[in-house]
Amino acid sequence: MSALSRSLRVGIVVAVMTAIYCAAILARYDFDPLSFVQIGAQFSNESAATQFGYDQNGYDGQFAYYIATEGFNATPKLDQPPAIRYQRILYPLLSAVLAFGQRDLIPWTMILINVLAHGVAAGSLAYLLRTRTRASEWWSLVPALWVGTLVSIRLDLNEPLAIALSLLGVAVYLSERRLLGALILAAAGLAKELGLVLAAGLILYELAQRDWRRALRLAILALAPFALWLLILRVWLGAWTDTTLGGVTRLPIPIPFAGLFYASDALSFGLILTWAMIPAAVLLIAILLRLRRGNVKAEVWLGLAAAGFVAFTPPATIAELISTLRILQPLLAATILYFAAYQPRRLFWFAALWSPSVLLALLIVLR
Repeated sequence: MSALSRSLRVGIVVAVMTAIYCAAILARYDFDPLSFVQIGAQFSNESAATQFGYDQNGYDGQFAYYIATEGFNATPKLDQPPAIRYQRILYPLLSAVLAFGQRDLIPWTMILINVLAHGVAAGSLAYLLRTRTRASEWWSLVPALWVGTLVSIRLDLNEPLAIALSLLGVAVYLSERRLLGALILAAAGLAKELGLVLAAGLILYELAQRDWRRALRLAILALAPFALWLLILRVWLGAWTDTTLGGVTRLPIPIPFAGLFYASDALSFGLILTWAMIPAAVLLIAILLRLRRGNVKAEVWLGLAAAGFVAFTPPATIAELISTLRILQPLLAATILYFAAYQPRRLFWFAALWSPSVLLALLIVLR
């Protein structure tokens, strides 16, 4: 069986599992797709918030829903600054297009996109494992079962599409279809800025190969659309007037791993330390030791970008446990790829560390 066929099999299995998981949630809420959106009374009406048992703030998926249903008139319903929500334009835009603009269908297309994206992400990682390492493609189930991944699907968030496009872009780019890969990575950035983490790793890889032309072309193709969209939002909505969230900065701080101390409570501190900071530090140390030997693969630079992203995660993200769990998906994928390429025996340690989080996911998302 070819690498592509094996990868497709993994992707289909994950997509089917995810569809069953979503169907179970829908059954609990009388098959109302708005149960995924989690609308809060603060931004819409109290009945919607009360119906699905969420607090008055709702959650971030509601902002993608507002943009999908109301387009550029959604600004009054967005939290501040609204430019943050609009910069993640691809998911709500695609949801509206697939629903042919029918408001009642948009909650369904939001779920559909994330189910398919989850399968694409798993299949893309499986393809990278089959074509670039000797490890089994089924190691891609570790990120697929990650609590942050499942929570993102449960709450109609942008991450599944961003991660799917990011991993697909990496797989296509490293398969020597660089132009197409770069364009897919650009789309990942428009889904959410998280999608550009692995793109940064590929740029570092090309720089390390001293292929300045490829590095520049990749940087322009992958990053320029996101930068241009930010410029358009700046002209339309103005500059950010508040870069904090609840008094905590949204911007990275220059001290690596210092954001950990903004965790909201002891449990969050322990989980973020165990699942995020320690693995990122281990990966960074392994990469630094590998760099001393020279002649490194792309997986090294993907891992460096992902671990660096976690090390400098903004305190406002760390302050909310779910937000932190959501943004760890590039770290999981890059860690699996790195150790599959260089130290496959250590994959079992990371699987043992991260896979049990699926139990926490079930407690959270089936509530």
